[in-house]
Amino acid sequence: MSVKPKLTYFNLRGRAEVIRYLFEELQVEYEDFRFEMTEKDNVMNPLKADGTLAFGQVPLLQIDGINIVQSKAAARYIGNKYGLGAKNAQQEALIDILALGLDDASFGLGVAWRAGDKRDELMAKYAQEELPKWLGYYETLLKKNNSGTSFFVGDSLTWVDFAIFDFLCWLDRFPNSLDNFESLKAFKQRIASRPKIAAWIARRPVTHI
Repeated sequence: MSVKPKLTYFNLRGRAEVIRYLFEELQVEYEDFRFEMTEKDNVMNPLKADGTLAFGQVPLLQIDGINIVQSKAAARYIGNKYGLGAKNAQQEALIDILALGLDDASFGLGVAWRAGDKRDELMAKYAQEELPKWLGYYETLLKKNNSGTSFFVGDSLTWVDFAIFDFLCWLDRFPNSLDNFESLKAFKQRIASRPKIAAWIARRPVTHI
């Protein structure tokens, strides 16, 4: 009897949401184990002590007898296992470029979010100075594939489409940030309108991030 995958993360969208998007799109049954910040030590300390959390961090995806930390590693594993991975080495390289680029694109956002009293100031600076540059990069890359009318890599969905969609959803806190990037704006709407994704967004727990 197979054991369904288990995702362990805070009761947030955060870094785990791309994993949830993939499972929902694929209709893979999984356990979405969430815990509150006040429960962090009780949940995470035993996982740190027994070595389950390689870097002492969540999200943690337990699947096929292995413990996967780092959200993009988990997303890549799901994609490869269930048919949303690269079809050749060239596609794999493109997927990695797009996925790893998101780390740089979102770095300033993370710094601003954790900046305490300076959060609003740094968020505004990120939105004005850093974000348009990265949206321009991704707009260009999207347009290089089927003129920007479908997906980022090849002729079908890959896991990185959901990773990019997740990043674009974070930008809802910056009104009109996609107005000058029509291909990205349309891409976001296409993914959000997929029936299984739309259903998940409608029923998922409401959290602040």
